[in-house]
Amino acid sequence: MLDGLIAMEREIHKIQEQRGNLKNLIAQLKLTNDMPRIVDAQQEISRLEEKIEGLRYQRETVLFLGDVIALKLLDQDTIKHFFGHPSPGFISGKSGLKAEIEAAKHFFAEGYMVLFNDLTRSLPLGDLTLRKGEEVRTFEVKSNPREYASKEAFRQIATPIVIHEYMRKDVTPVPVTLPDKTVKEAGFDPAGKKAGYGIQLESEIVEELHFDIAGTVFKGVYKSPVVEIHGGAKHYLACCRCNVAALRTKLEEMTRSEDWIVSNIRKRLTEYGDVPPFGLYFKPESTVDVITGEVIIVSAFSMQELAEQLRAKKITLRWGRRDSDLFPMDFEPNYPLDGEFQIQTKNICQWHWLRVLYSFLSLETFVERCAETLSQEALARFAAKIKETKKAKST
Repeated sequence: MLDGLIAMEREIHKIQEQRGNLKNLIAQLKLTNDMPRIVDAQQEISRLEEKIEGLRYQRETVLFLGDVIALKLLDQDTIKHFFGHPSPGFISGKSGLKAEIEAAKHFFAEGYMVLFNDLTRSLPLGDLTLRKGEEVRTFEVKSNPREYASKEAFRQIATPIVIHEYMRKDVTPVPVTLPDKTVKEAGFDPAGKKAGYGIQLESEIVEELHFDIAGTVFKGVYKSPVVEIHGGAKHYLACCRCNVAALRTKLEEMTRSEDWIVSNIRKRLTEYGDVPPFGLYFKPESTVDVITGEVIIVSAFSMQELAEQLRAKKITLRWGRRDSDLFPMDFEPNYPLDGEFQIQTKNICQWHWLRVLYSFLSLETFVERCAETLSQEALARFAAKIKETKKAKST
C-alpha cells in the first residue's frame, strides 16, 4: 500500500508540472495569437486534469482501505477525536519517511501491529499507530533528534497522548479548547471561548446497526433493477450502474411528499474520515463494486419521521435550509432541565448523525442518543463528573 500510494502521488506531481508548463505556454502563445496551438494546449490541459482527478480518487481509495485497518486497531470513538486535526498531505514528500519505515520494522519485530498513519484519512496525528494486546500507542518519528523540539512535533506527540488518556479515563489530562467551527455551530460566543477539561460520559445505549444490509443488497442487486430494504425508519435502495435511471425514478416517487434526507454511502470514500467506512461490513469484492460505482447504495429517511420520533421523547426538532449534511438543527426539550450548567441544543450528536447517513446506524438509535444527551440524568451525571474532576485536579 505504501509503495502504491507514493507512486500515485509522484505521478500526480509529475502531471501537475506538465499542466503548469502548458499554462505557461498558453500565455506565450497568446502574445502571437496562435489560436490552433492554444486550443491544442487547452485540450491537453483538460486531459491532464481528468488524469489527476482519477489518480486522486485512487489515492482516496487507498486511504479508505487504511481507515478500515485503523478501526481494527483503534476504537471508533478514539478515531473520532483524531480526525478533527489538519491532514499532513502527501506522504511522498516527507523527509523522514525512511526513518518511519525503519521504526515500523523495529516495532513489528517487537510484536506490535503497525499502521502508517499516512495510509489513512482518519489518523492525521503521529506517524505510526502501534497495538500489542490491549496496549495502543501513537508514535511520532523524527530522523533528526533536534526536530522533536519543534512546536509541530510537540503537537503531534502531545495531542495523541491527551486523546488516549481521555479515552481511558473519560477526562482529558490537561485543559483543551474547542475549535472555532464547533463553537460557532453550537451557537456559543467565540469571544467567550475558554480552555477547559474535556469530559465524556459512559452510555448504556445498545446501538442498532444494520450490518445485514450489505449481504441483502448484494444478493438482489444483480437480479432486480432496484433493491429496497427497510431498517426501521430508514430505507436502503441499491442498483447496478446500468439501472441508475430506475433508482432515480424510485427516489423521486418516494421523496415526493415530506422532507427527505438521501445519502449515497460512496461519499464516505472522500468525506468524513471519522465515520466507520462501509468496507467494515462488506466483502472485499462488494467494497470494490461500491468504490468503483458499479453498485450504488443510498440510505433515505424522512425528517418528519425523525421529528415524530423526537416528539415522542418530548423534544421538538426544528431544521433550517439544507446546504450540507450538517445543516442547522435545533433540538428543544419540552421539559425543564434544572442544573448549574447550560446544555447545548443545536446540532447535537453530529457524529452519530453522519453515521446514520453513511455508516448504517439506525435512525432510532440516533433519537435515543439525542434524548440521552438532553436528559436530566445526563446533566446531573455531567455536573457530578465536573465536580469530581475539579476535586481531583485540586489535590
